Amino acid sequence: MEAVPQRFYDWSYSMLADIPNYDQLSIAAKLQLVDEIWKDIATSGEPFPSDEWDRAELEQRVAESKADPSGLLTREEMWRRVDEPRG
Repeated sequence: MEAVPQRFYDWSYSMLADIPNYDQLSIAAKLQLVDEIWKDIATSGEPFPSDEWDRAELEQRVAESKADPSGLLTREEMWRRVDEPRG
């Protein structure tokens, strides 16, 4: 499997330093922050940045699914798997 290219991110800088007392937040509070950020991204209307690697990967997966749809799940099966308990 080809490695995902490191793009869009400057790994030498962490925005966490810009969030006061981030290191003191509970795991639940950090997850809530992540959820709020994703909701903001989803409703922003801005296009999500992508590059040629992303487009090529998506096209390959669509082609594989069309060539062999036996691995695809129905919506009902997908939600059943999402909702089933993990052990």
